Amino acid sequence: MRRVIYPRISVVGLFVLLARFTALLVSRRREYTVIHVHIAMHMAAVAAVVGQMLAKPVIIKITGMTELRGGILDPDPNLRMRVLRRCMMGSATMQATSEYIRDRLVEVGFPPDRVVLIPNAVDDARFAVERTVGRPGDAAPDAMRAIYVGRLEHEKGVEVLQIGRAHV
Repeated sequence: MRRVIYPRISVVGLFVLLARFTALLVSRRREYTVIHVHIAMHMAAVAAVVGQMLAKPVIIKITGMTELRGGILDPDPNLRMRVLRRCMMGSATMQATSEYIRDRLVEVGFPPDRVVLIPNAVDDARFAVERTVGRPGDAAPDAMRAIYVGRLEHEKGVEVLQIGRAHV
């Protein structure tokens, strides 16, 4: 792992970061076979362009809010986001973490055959649930109980949870 150091100065810092990131990808091109980027912003666009130049496949993971509100999947993106989106069109694969994001990627022009749905998940085998007998009126002892922590947005799929007495 290697951290790219850059000055924390508005605009200037971004350009320094992107230049150093580009240099790192090019100088170490023999050390990797694929580029995997989380969050479709500036570094993803650079990775997609450099990946094409170096014939390296680029996978960009799209998770939600950053891309949907003011980002490359915004219904009315600004010029900067349209340019970033165009750069990312050269990526080998766009990983969508929900059906909603997959559909948005296709709607904005990403080829459907390069959009792959791989939801975030929890390995439930790692989290054994102790079954206990509850009080009258509680859910059945065998019922799965969960706590959701996150934004209450459509793309999160919260509506598929069965809500008991708790209110969202």
